[in-house]
Amino acid sequence: MCKVKQISRKVSEKAAGLWTRHQLRIVVMPLHAIFVHVSELTTVNYSKVKNKTETTERMKHRSSVLVNISNGVDVLRGAAG
Repeated sequence: MCKVKQISRKVSEKAAGLWTRHQLRIVVMPLHAIFVHVSELTTVNYSKVKNKTETTERMKHRSSVLVNISNGVDVLRGAAG
């Protein structure tokens, strides 16, 4: 009987460890994505634009980056609450 309790305790501890690791991954991945996208936004140099099509391409890219950031924030909100 005692051995069964020890085994079940080990299994539950392992499961708890996996769960917390999984939760960390849920929080860390969106944070990393947000950081990457924010750094991408700040490093794009808008002063060296040659023509209007290039400007529109960059603006499209920028808006997609902003969408990715908001998606990351939504994922964090879901994980938090």
